[in-house]
Amino acid sequence: LIRNNQSAAASKILEDFLSIHTHTGMMLSLASEAYLASGDVQKAIDCLREATVIEPKIEENYIDLAEICTQYDAYDVGIEVLGAGLHALPQSDRLYFERGVLEEMKGDSQAADRDLGKAQQLAPQHSMAGLALGVQMMQEGNLPQAITELKAKASKDPRNSVVQYMLAEAILENGATPHSPEMDQARKALLASTSGDQTYEPPLVSLAKLDAQDTNFQRAYELLTKAVSLAPQDSSAWSELAIVDHRLGLKDQAATAVQRLSEINQKQRDDRHRVQISSGQSR
Repeated sequence: LIRNNQSAAASKILEDFLSIHTHTGMMLSLASEAYLASGDVQKAIDCLREATVIEPKIEENYIDLAEICTQYDAYDVGIEVLGAGLHALPQSDRLYFERGVLEEMKGDSQAADRDLGKAQQLAPQHSMAGLALGVQMMQEGNLPQAITELKAKASKDPRNSVVQYMLAEAILENGATPHSPEMDQARKALLASTSGDQTYEPPLVSLAKLDAQDTNFQRAYELLTKAVSLAPQDSSAWSELAIVDHRLGLKDQAATAVQRLSEINQKQRDDRHRVQISSGQSR
């Protein structure tokens, strides 16, 4: 039911089940997914919090909970949740990584450096902590060092779509000009990103932007159409699609894209006003 966008029906079944059966982490996690899909964010949070109490050694529950907090800029709550997870799982590189990302988003670079470094130390074979360090360098304006770091990660893990995408973004942000070797490198990384994971949407938007710059609007249109089908809530994809539709003379489709963009932005504003995330009882 959840996979078929029938989250309300799924929530009802799960509520009935949880009312008469002993709660398990798996069922609470599934209930959280259903509540989140139907827009009941606080119930989703409550289910995941209970799941971390019942099964404190399951790191996915902490990560899922922290990601909800991130969506609503509740970084302190997310950091607290991941800290509780690390108390139960002190050797989890994923929890250190996630906490480092939230600390960086909050603006605490010193704590982020410490946690991302710890994640890299615990799992040097994984590329994500190194990726986060590269992203952090980008945010700090150290693009050449970020590119070096991301190139090293991409060479070790060439099918990692996220690494390839961030490498391309770093190259582009560093001032790659049209038809330059750097632009060719960025496009190559974006193509590698899309081939590594054909359901990963961000590189499709970036490739479409490059095609639009080259006035290849038809190819940009095809990429953006796929992007919005994969991520229908991505405002950047709809924004670019509206521009490309206009360039192709598709006035009705451009108007639809603008309307969709407006709806997404309004929903995000409404969500931020409506949802009050509470941290609950600290453990």
